[in-house]
Amino acid sequence: REQSACCCSRNPNSQPFPSNGRFVSSFFFEQQEDTAAMEQIADAIMQIPPNAMDRQRALTLLAHCDKLARNGRPRVASKYAMNCGAMLFKLGPPVAPLTEAVFQRAVYLAKQYDDDVPDYMRIMLEGNNPELGDAFTWVAAIEAKLGKLDQAENHYKGAAKAIEEYGNIVELSEKILHQCLFNRHRKRFEQWERVMEYWKQRILIAEENGESDVQLLNATATYCGERANGYEARDWWKKSALYRAKKSVETCARLEAHGTRRDANPAQLSQAIDSAAQACVKAKDKMNATKLLKRAVAATAGAVELPGFHTLGEIKRIKFDDDGVRWHWALLENDDEDSKNVKKNKEAVSKDMIDFIENGEEGNSDKGDKNGLVGAPRDPFVGDEIEVATYEAVVKIGDKWETKKGVEGDEEVDGCEAVGSILLALGQVFFGFDQYKDASRPLRTASRFLAHDPSTQGLALHMLACSNFYQVGKNGKSDDAKKLDRELRTQAALAFSAAAECRLNSTDPEGMSDGVSSLLFLGRVMFELGENSDAMNVTQRALEVAKKGLGEDSKQAKEAMNAMRHLQMEVQRG
Repeated sequence: REQSACCCSRNPNSQPFPSNGRFVSSFFFEQQEDTAAMEQIADAIMQIPPNAMDRQRALTLLAHCDKLARNGRPRVASKYAMNCGAMLFKLGPPVAPLTEAVFQRAVYLAKQYDDDVPDYMRIMLEGNNPELGDAFTWVAAIEAKLGKLDQAENHYKGAAKAIEEYGNIVELSEKILHQCLFNRHRKRFEQWERVMEYWKQRILIAEENGESDVQLLNATATYCGERANGYEARDWWKKSALYRAKKSVETCARLEAHGTRRDANPAQLSQAIDSAAQACVKAKDKMNATKLLKRAVAATAGAVELPGFHTLGEIKRIKFDDDGVRWHWALLENDDEDSKNVKKNKEAVSKDMIDFIENGEEGNSDKGDKNGLVGAPRDPFVGDEIEVATYEAVVKIGDKWETKKGVEGDEEVDGCEAVGSILLALGQVFFGFDQYKDASRPLRTASRFLAHDPSTQGLALHMLACSNFYQVGKNGKSDDAKKLDRELRTQAALAFSAAAECRLNSTDPEGMSDGVSSLLFLGRVMFELGENSDAMNVTQRALEVAKKGLGEDSKQAKEAMNAMRHLQMEVQRG
């Protein structure tokens, strides 16, 4: 099957794949004939067990590479070499030397000029070689895995240099990002900062050369994400949260106003907001975490085109015109640099930029803010009034919903799952900070939006029930407080009952265990409501489910047995 896949000959007596992962041959393509290099690679691939990879496909790729190189198309040939190397890369350390050899072959080919390229054009292609940029990136990746850190760093730099003049800031940013990741993962923050500064300057140069707002915003969004990741790598969670909220989220909001970008990644804005919220959680900043998740709910409702809602980017464009959605250099500056620039040389910075830094979106100049971050919210954690109103409109959908188990199937409306998931996350954050009253509202709406997925709805309903139940006894001792406590218990009972039905719909042990937990909570609530008979029946059911589904000696069965005994004692005592 594999004998004719490659035009290169192979040794039929090749040894099995070496157990120590080492290959005898070294590859120096500049010093040997192309045919010899390809033969060595093909022979090495044939030593790999057939169940480890698709050797036929790998050899076919090599055949195309060899054919194109012989026909004067070395740069196209390098793409086939990279595809073959990518297959080997997935196999990890055992074939790392071979993988490096294939990628080195790709580099060698990418450095060549196609036969039909005139001499006067060759100098123009030196900083305009995307194939060489890709090949250098692959070589650097495998060298990093092999511990060749100096070579890897040089090749990551080479990848960026290869396409500096290519005219595509997005592709260049992707190459620079690899270099940043290389340094950040190894805690080389001084080098990381230098690369980030180089990246910023390349984006500024791209703007001077007339790059489009979409490309600039896309590159800036990647830049902002990496800068925040650098803060987090040093455990600067508060700094990361503020930077993400002010810069990354604003960049993504502006990107969302451009339809082509939104179609490419409709969740980019909500993901940026969620990342900022997670940084707040890590920093134990519960207030701002919940504020940001509310913004994420509003952003998601628009991004998934939930009926009646619009994307925040579209609203931004309508409200502030093009000024509110175009790229601006201030998106690249971190907070420290912003304040230094303003303090050191206010005259060198536009009045609009100073207004934004000091006053937020209301700091408008007489010039119409054409040179500033028009439309950026005063409080980046809360967002503007439209986002606040959008969140309220979304969460209001669940206010009068009748608590019940949903039916597995399609979403009631496209986008329900995405919005429901963010609402569930918001409720969990509120719950984790013991803000049970605040948690109940988003959890109720999440339970409605997730009605098509019993497993996830069961979690939302269980947490909704707990958020109601844990409010009991914290409202005072007046008659009104007692009435409210009973209402909270009743709502908790309905939610625990629906949660149990959702969870017991599952046949896996985890689902059954969760279902037993909901039943035991329900039994407790029913007892507190004075429904002793129902409480005993529900607890008995929990015991039977645990014994039958999880085993008589299971932890859940023992918990149910203890709950039954305790309940019997309480009933007898009452």
